[in-house]
Amino acid sequence: GLDAAGYRAKPVVDAVTYVVKGLAAGGDRDWVVKGDECSTLEMWGAELAALLGFPLGRGFEVRRITDSLVKNRHAVARLADAAHRCRRALALARRLEAVWNNQLLDIVPHQVTRPAERAKSGKMKDPKVVVAGNKLVKLEALFRAFDTCLVELDACRTGPLSGEGDNSPSVMADASVKNLASRLRAAEETLERWATVQGKWEALATVFAAGGDALRKQLPHEAATFSKVTRALAKCCAAAKGVNGRARVIEVQDRLAPLKNVLEDALIDVEEATRGIHDFAEARRLACARLCMVSEHINQNV
Repeated sequence: GLDAAGYRAKPVVDAVTYVVKGLAAGGDRDWVVKGDECSTLEMWGAELAALLGFPLGRGFEVRRITDSLVKNRHAVARLADAAHRCRRALALARRLEAVWNNQLLDIVPHQVTRPAERAKSGKMKDPKVVVAGNKLVKLEALFRAFDTCLVELDACRTGPLSGEGDNSPSVMADASVKNLASRLRAAEETLERWATVQGKWEALATVFAAGGDALRKQLPHEAATFSKVTRALAKCCAAAKGVNGRARVIEVQDRLAPLKNVLEDALIDVEEATRGIHDFAEARRLACARLCMVSEHINQNV
């Protein structure tokens, strides 16, 4: 039932209709951000009313609305585009935030096998499985999820349109998306640091489990350093858990912030212990090589 001018303005009418319906329904929680004085939805309604030249409400003639839309079609199109970007960005941010609020860290015991040893009586002990400490698992899938979500959030951050002020709805939506992306990046950096320490610690756990008490006696400094790193990782596992014992991924950066220096020191210690074991193994290898090069008679005496 629209005339030619109204037909040309129909895409704009359709885009702005959502704002009007949202105001009538009291707002859509998926894309409403509360500011100091009003919400983004109320901002869209106020700007739309200013373009139309009269307050929004019931009982207006369709022709009057159509004429106003055609007259200000460029400004209304700009508003509709901003509203669309705002709703899309906020809906994505709310959806991803809900997903990450339910994403938990998977912390399990790290088991290593201690090989059979000879007892003082001369009998061989059976291999024994011991728990070296707790560790994070499924980190590769978690890091892939981080990357995917951050790409989606960055794509939504198109920024405000030209002429929009600092308090515009688009800026508020952009800030909401930016805040979630910042929290995810901080959590990812913390977990990457944790994973680096954990990977080197797992290798040491295998070495000391295989070497047993004899290796610990030969490398007392490295063994003490390994125990120190084990305690540091245990602190991280305990700190990552909330009151109910659940470790939320989105909260890991805040919970481990007081332990930032602990993780950094643990990385230095675990690398130092790794170098110590490597130097010890290299010295043994070279000593064995020299032994093989002496005469058979000396070998028998040795």
